[in-house]
Amino acid sequence: MPALLVTLVVQANTKIQNVKPDQISIMGPENCRTPKGIEKKWFPANWSVYVQYAKICPLTSKGKTILSILTTDYQQYFNDKKKNPEAVEKPLIVGSKGEKLGELSESFFADGPTWLQLVFWSWEDNFPQRIVPLRHSISVTPSEALNEIYWDPSEKLFKLSTH
Repeated sequence: MPALLVTLVVQANTKIQNVKPDQISIMGPENCRTPKGIEKKWFPANWSVYVQYAKICPLTSKGKTILSILTTDYQQYFNDKKKNPEAVEKPLIVGSKGEKLGELSESFFADGPTWLQLVFWSWEDNFPQRIVPLRHSISVTPSEALNEIYWDPSEKLFKLSTH
């Protein structure tokens, strides 16, 4: 991982300090692809209007997918639906078999001049316990860390931190 990116993460969120680069995984829209095979069935029925814009963004560790983000290529969707585009669903966090583990608070792909990058950290048993969404902008404003998403082992769900 480039040192600049690690520095950016540390500056954007002071919660991530003294973490070695090999303890952090970064995911951005460039890590996403068109779903294939069984992955297509992981998208909820209410996403049918977005099916041609569906993307899956797998997070792998030790050669295995441990979770994925189900999302929509918002930029392409809005480019194609210039007249009255419908609001799109929030991206979902799913497990390796497609089970829902949580959701992101906002779009993952470019949404106008901004996009998200996800920082996975605080790993236990080969699974991230924390996700920090970083909002980047094409403007000169600095990147912004959004509320952290944490793993609740008792409910087996990722939850949005309220602070």
